[in-house]
Amino acid sequence: MTHRVRNLAPFIAMILMLWGCSEHSHGPDGHDHDVVSRVEVSLVGLLSADTTTYVWEDADGAGGNNPNRIDTIVLEVGKTYVGSLRLLNSTVSPVEDLTSGVRDDMDQHQFFFTITDSLATITIQDYDDRSLPVGLSIGLVGRKAGTGSLGIELSHFDDPTQKTGVNRSDETDVSVTFPLVVR
Repeated sequence: MTHRVRNLAPFIAMILMLWGCSEHSHGPDGHDHDVVSRVEVSLVGLLSADTTTYVWEDADGAGGNNPNRIDTIVLEVGKTYVGSLRLLNSTVSPVEDLTSGVRDDMDQHQFFFTITDSLATITIQDYDDRSLPVGLSIGLVGRKAGTGSLGIELSHFDDPTQKTGVNRSDETDVSVTFPLVVR
């Protein structure tokens, strides 16, 4: 019996290695989900033409090394911003833009935002066919000066009827935290 296990060891190792190198992750449902290794938050101040893009990136994907880039989002008190989110898989070549997939399956996705100490408020500007929030397009207002964080989590609903617009799903496609400064 030990001899058989030793003979199978190289095959088992190869299967695990190939599985670990996949560009997809597997959710609890067993379905493939693309790796989101880069999240971009682009903000344009109202009455301004300047766009600032803030990046969170984990170049090797989930697990492995810590994120290699986390920009600090800087807002002004009382200023209103229009924003958009972009999701990328930079672990493959060419880099894969995953944003359109979320847009195509709006009824199965919703972003949830968490801001410490009420430093700012976010309003979601895009909705699915059932008028439930998605979150690829946002409004953002700096409320009070301080430092904290902006958490962004993308919930995935395999069954669109489970999406309520209020509750997160058990399945998270990406969860990142940006440092936040409001001045």
